[in-house]
Amino acid sequence: MERFISKERLEIISGIVVENSRKMNKSFADENEVIAVYCQDPNMQLRVCAERCNSVFGTSYNGDDIIRIFGGMYMNNPSFRKAVFNDANDAAALVLDALRGDSEKCDEIERRMKENDGRIIKTKSRQFERIALISMFEAAPELAALPCHDMLFELNRDYAKDTFNAIADIIKVDKRKSRSVKKQYASSEEYEQEILRLETNLNRKELMLERLQNEFDSRLEECRAEESVKLISMLNSPKYGYILDVLLQAQRGISAIRREKRTIPIEIKSLPILVRRILQFVGDCGIMPMLEVGSVIKVKADEIDGYNYEGSPFTDDDDVKTAEVISPGWIIGDKQIVISNPGLKEVED
Repeated sequence: MERFISKERLEIISGIVVENSRKMNKSFADENEVIAVYCQDPNMQLRVCAERCNSVFGTSYNGDDIIRIFGGMYMNNPSFRKAVFNDANDAAALVLDALRGDSEKCDEIERRMKENDGRIIKTKSRQFERIALISMFEAAPELAALPCHDMLFELNRDYAKDTFNAIADIIKVDKRKSRSVKKQYASSEEYEQEILRLETNLNRKELMLERLQNEFDSRLEECRAEESVKLISMLNSPKYGYILDVLLQAQRGISAIRREKRTIPIEIKSLPILVRRILQFVGDCGIMPMLEVGSVIKVKADEIDGYNYEGSPFTDDDDVKTAEVISPGWIIGDKQIVISNPGLKEVED
């Protein structure tokens, strides 16, 4: 027998979404619409994602627009992005089963959240709950039909995460509520219902407080990390002339002068030390180049999303181009955060 989310739970979920959407000062629909489309197939090419967004939401995106939007969410790395979306789709399916009455899935959610400090899985992605929430609404017809569906697309990362966790709390609250029903009340039925209502509200507040306590340290660390990433990302931004790329060029130039046993002018004698120290600082920050400048690689159309490509267009998905690396691309290795994508320029075979 096919199960559906109960009317009571749908009303609670709708109330949570409406309440959080009212706290928003600006809409994040552009990001959330892309997430909603990409959830359908995390293996899709970004140009296909753009086409589907244009068809469903009336946007006018191209592949570069999708890259920009994912970049704003620190999800430009294709393998990292696909892994997060696949995990989020799995989590969404798990929560939906629990909301539809699967007691085993309820127990699994509670166990996972205890093991992972309030999160369903261990993940480095700050967007995980947001993606899982949107995936859940897109996968469940009864959720997609709610009047609050459009309000969901206004939520930013933090409010989407709060909404997803509050929905997960509903499952735990109902478990406590079912235990309360077993208690015997000598009072009238109306009095008993009022007691249950108050207990339900109290349980939700207790769970919310517990979740907030668990999240406080991680949220603080996230904010610090996010500010650090913003600062580091400026090191290879066009605004400041691609500083990291220039440093590598300077290092190669200095090495070439030394190989040729040429004398460095006295006016710039300290330049090699400066370049070496800055590159040492960059390395200590966990920033590393992704590819070697000057190397030649083969790329297909479905691999090009992770590069800044200069050359003739691909004719189909199986078309293979030969390209030279003109910019290495930079990544914060331990966090798998891409600062800038490698630059490729097509060369003749």
